[in-house]
Amino acid sequence: DSHGMVMVMGVTGSGKSTFVNLLKPGAVRVEHGLHSAPEPPQAVKLVLDRRHRRSVTVVDTPGFDDTQRSGSTVLKEILRYLSVQYTLNIPLKGIIYLHQIHETRMRGSATQYLKTLQSLCSGPDALKNVIFVTTRWDMVKNQEDGMRREQELIDDWLSPMLEKGATVMRFHGSPAEAQAMVSRLVSSEESLVLDVQRELVDDEKSISETQ
Repeated sequence: DSHGMVMVMGVTGSGKSTFVNLLKPGAVRVEHGLHSAPEPPQAVKLVLDRRHRRSVTVVDTPGFDDTQRSGSTVLKEILRYLSVQYTLNIPLKGIIYLHQIHETRMRGSATQYLKTLQSLCSGPDALKNVIFVTTRWDMVKNQEDGMRREQELIDDWLSPMLEKGATVMRFHGSPAEAQAMVSRLVSSEESLVLDVQRELVDDEKSISETQ
């Protein structure tokens, strides 16, 4: 049985599928090019610790700037997935949000995603199980430039969420790093229950009523 679920989020091209494939090679399809195929959330089961038989389901979610679907359609798919997970009593151990550090300007889809994530994680202590992961450090001019961009990201966007317990980590592309991030969330005693899950399942609201 799975010991919980970790969702991997971020805009299209942020490296979600690559991240998941580092955990389990060939598990999900990686899109190349400008047009993203309309994939639903893809779930991959991993064994983190064979000795203790600890496993986790990692979910590769679609990006808000999907060329085939609107942001609201993508959000509905993610919310449906979260409501099924909550109904089945599968613990949501956390969210890993990927952001490319080398991008000079924050994409509109990224700002929309971060605002949506902040509203999703509005419950008490919800952000303690969220890791913001900066990727593509190999694409910055030098370490100083990357650190400056990282600080701008924190100052302009992440600081309200970090104050509530979220974490920022750097990802340099190794399988060991990816596994450590997932293990960190899974080993936490806390599971994440979002207000929107309670509304959809316990209060039986429709998705449109929660937005």
